[in-house]
Amino acid sequence: MNIIIFSTEDYHHTYYINKINEIYPINLVVYERRRLKKDYDTTNPYQVDQDKFEKSYFFSKVSNKIDRKIKIIKVKSINSKEVSEIALNFKYDIVIVFGCGKINETIIRDYDNKIINIHRGLASKYRGLDSELWAIKNYDFQSIGTTIHYIDKNLDTGDIVYQKRLTLRKDDQIYKLRAKTTELAVEGTLKFINDLILQKVVKLKQEKYGRYYSSMDLLEKKDCEKMFQNYIRNNCK
Repeated sequence: MNIIIFSTEDYHHTYYINKINEIYPINLVVYERRRLKKDYDTTNPYQVDQDKFEKSYFFSKVSNKIDRKIKIIKVKSINSKEVSEIALNFKYDIVIVFGCGKINETIIRDYDNKIINIHRGLASKYRGLDSELWAIKNYDFQSIGTTIHYIDKNLDTGDIVYQKRLTLRKDDQIYKLRAKTTELAVEGTLKFINDLILQKVVKLKQEKYGRYYSSMDLLEKKDCEKMFQNYIRNNCK
């Protein structure tokens, strides 16, 4: 099984890559350097707590460095000509996208429609960015989770191969959600690759597309933090 991953350099992506690589060796990781910028403040108010938690939670289990055997290429844009050329020079059975910008139709075509996306949200309800936060904002706590789907020309609308809701616990904090939904991504990816090898992948067409959401602003994130704490305190065991 030849695997390529398109991603960005973050703690949860490093953990994800290393966990998948434990079972199914990864041939290549392509890191996108460009980051999404908005004309409003999207600062994460719990970034320090999130980083501290993820370093302790993730890297007590795996290395905080990508395995040296994995080739790494860094590009400015995941939609660049350089990425198109990679398709000609590397063998691949599947390409996994986790944390990059929207993949354009040229890249989808160049990689023979063999691209899946890790979406840390339930795509049938929340497409786009900050999905767990928009679920909290809408007091829709049962819709926090992870979806893995094939990529098509639209955003988060492709056929689903894995989807699972996150079970919230009394000791959860909002800064733990990225780690927990990433663990679901690992679980789902390992199942998908195994099914792919056995030629047993089941694709579920999305009958209804979720609403598209963009990055949440700072004040809304602060509100979500309070809402999440209150919900956990009053509803979880």
